[in-house]
Amino acid sequence: SEPAQAFKVPDWATQPSSSSKALLTPSDDDGLPVPLGERAYTVFGRQEEICQKVLDHSSVSRKHAAIVYHDNGKFYLIDLSSGHGTFLNGDRVKPNAPISLKEGCKIQFGTYPVSYIAAGVVAKREREEDTNTTSSSSTSSSSSSSSSSAKDEKRKKPTQIKC
Repeated sequence: SEPAQAFKVPDWATQPSSSSKALLTPSDDDGLPVPLGERAYTVFGRQEEICQKVLDHSSVSRKHAAIVYHDNGKFYLIDLSSGHGTFLNGDRVKPNAPISLKEGCKIQFGTYPVSYIAAGVVAKREREEDTNTTSSSSTSSSSSSSSSSAKDEKRKKPTQIKC
């Protein structure tokens, strides 16, 4: 059969900072965690030539899904039009529609017997901003981030989902 084409990296993808410790932890005890903070994207699928994480299972497409880092400090899951789907917390994700990952999200690739739990996928600054938005008093960190927030608003923002 013809090999799958290489993953087309979104133009908003960027290299995570060296302090990123994001991992996908497998649900089985034998599997190794998948580090996400080492590159701008990680492709999951059956084809070794284009996938950083190979999943050898009949329900996994050659180029199944990708997790991509955005300069807003978030990781996004993208189903790459897989045949058997990619699932986030049990819900099938729409193909080619990036969805932000939250701490503890469960990711399933087709009916592959191992699922993955996201850890460390929320940037430290986002956790701080979430805390600041829930408090009624304004802090210097929230006011100093207003210029970067305006810049982020101008960039294309992928969909967000709560886990």
